[in-house]
Amino acid sequence: MRVKSDDLKGKYPPTACNAAKDSFLGHPRNTGELLAAGLSNWEKQAVNEYTANMELQKHGKKTDYGTTMQCFCRYQKDEKTPFDGEFSGSKVDGKPVKAKICAYFFSDKDTSKAMGLTIAIFIVVINLILQKVIIGFVEWIGEDTHSQQLETITNLVFIA
Repeated sequence: MRVKSDDLKGKYPPTACNAAKDSFLGHPRNTGELLAAGLSNWEKQAVNEYTANMELQKHGKKTDYGTTMQCFCRYQKDEKTPFDGEFSGSKVDGKPVKAKICAYFFSDKDTSKAMGLTIAIFIVVINLILQKVIIGFVEWIGEDTHSQQLETITNLVFIA
């Protein structure tokens, strides 16, 4: 489970999206046709990145989801625009490509977070069980003094 969580985290390297946003959308005051054209181009590039990586994944090769798709999906979410629908990319084999790229991206991110949290909770539970078992054994075996017993418990719990 840890390997799967790490794979999902490594699939999308950390990225600063401001540069991508500026590159595709231009000046922050762009509106109307300029903004629509920039968003359309960004959408196509994001779908193309997704399509290329899915092809790599299908052949068992390492994927490289860089900035374009991640930043596009984050922008869609930040702008509170629908991001769980299909987006359009360039044509492949004469057919237009449509894909739910943002649903895929956020699903991977959520799965990775859930797995990481599950692993952390599992470790805490195991540590609590070990602590209770160690305390029970030391109290059952006993020591000459109460302070010796507390010292033994502390040392064994620390080692565990």
